[in-house]
Amino acid sequence: MQYKRVSLEEALKLRQKLNEYLVTVQKAIESGSFEGVQPLETTYSPSGDYGKAVLAERPAKGNEPQVRYRQGGDDHLLVEYGNEQFDLNHRCRVTAIEKALRGKDAPAWLKQSLINTVGCCTSILLFYDGAKIDRAKLLAHLQSLEDKLGDLSKIKVPCRRFKLPLSFESKEQTDATARYMETQRPHAPYLPDNLDFVARNNAFSADQLKHNMLNGTLMTVVVGFFCGNTVSLPVDPRMRMASPKTNPSRVFTPEGTFGWGGSCGSIYPVDSPGGYMMLGRTVPCFDYLGYKAGFSLEKPWLFQDFDLLTFYQCTEDELNEKLGYFRSGRYKFEWDEVEFDMAEHNKLLADTADEVKQLREKQAKVQDELITAENESLQKWREDKEKNKVDESTVDALLADPAISTIDSPVDANVWKVLVAEQDDIKPSQVVAILEAMKLEINVQAPEDVKKGKIEKLLIRPGETVKAGGHIALIRHE
Repeated sequence: MQYKRVSLEEALKLRQKLNEYLVTVQKAIESGSFEGVQPLETTYSPSGDYGKAVLAERPAKGNEPQVRYRQGGDDHLLVEYGNEQFDLNHRCRVTAIEKALRGKDAPAWLKQSLINTVGCCTSILLFYDGAKIDRAKLLAHLQSLEDKLGDLSKIKVPCRRFKLPLSFESKEQTDATARYMETQRPHAPYLPDNLDFVARNNAFSADQLKHNMLNGTLMTVVVGFFCGNTVSLPVDPRMRMASPKTNPSRVFTPEGTFGWGGSCGSIYPVDSPGGYMMLGRTVPCFDYLGYKAGFSLEKPWLFQDFDLLTFYQCTEDELNEKLGYFRSGRYKFEWDEVEFDMAEHNKLLADTADEVKQLREKQAKVQDELITAENESLQKWREDKEKNKVDESTVDALLADPAISTIDSPVDANVWKVLVAEQDDIKPSQVVAILEAMKLEINVQAPEDVKKGKIEKLLIRPGETVKAGGHIALIRHE
């Protein structure tokens, strides 16, 4: 498949032709006669005059940020605030523009054809019916809303302040780390303690990081990605952190994990793969069936943009009790209706600017040292894997022997456990290895027709990956 770049007008005309063709096919099915159906034209030569992806830009003016408008296919338009620099003032503007687009004063033509809006940090994506809304009209409306919004640097934004339990100890997270070290990567600067690593990476002690978590406030800046995954950022710039993600990502992260990746924290809504560094665990923010307090079938996720998150420490046993209440539908989240004062926040930014600058310089130095340590660890890991690989010529020579057969992997997976050794006797249907793929443990067995044989050669080790159909072991039949 090869894509060809076209203009918006060309894309809409092609889509119209496709829709007309589908209508004629539907009518033909209903009538039972296809005589009037003409073949759909499948060749097309673009004009090459496709215009620019950036449709317009508004320069920054006072406390009003720069705005950039990008085309996103024939049904999407992206509005970006600032110049790729995160600021809660920009997140505030995203929230305000989203409310204006969906408010009672929105024009009828917009309500009828605006399908969805997705705010993310400093941008908002509009999903609309490109066949019904004229792009120039939509763009003009968006710019008129900017004029109406004006300066938002001193407004008070209604929001909710949540009080969430947090345990820094969790058997599930400890087990997830142990499994990661067994099946994916045995050593790294972030192993075995993710929290200690994130603290060191930001020139904090582990106790300082915990203090910040329990005494700071985080702002919800993104809700989405997967099952209402909630991404948040510390309101106080002195508490903001940066952290790489695990490489490779974990295949399993327990629900309710509060992790850190890049510059943001995230609450994992369900058991899932993931690469954010695990700092602790809280109550999940997603309800599959939408029956629990605070959830619904229409909105099975809990948090929304601009929610404020605070944490209080609890023991692992206390958290497990709360998780039991949550799973049974009896847990009640603690939250209050409050206002977020942008003027107060901007004063905090100004008052702490020098302190934050010094902290970032200190953090940058530490992060450079840990990047070096990570690169060295990665290199050692790759060398160890290469050193232990069986030479392909050796495998080919053995496979040429008619007394040799293979045991193969049924799926792409990580090798968790190898239960046999070379020269071990092998029995029919004996479990040779246990693989792990998407939280599933998969037993790999010897063939049922093995009568008498030995393991001639093992071709995998715990922690390695294997492709579907890849050889796991060679059997010598006697």
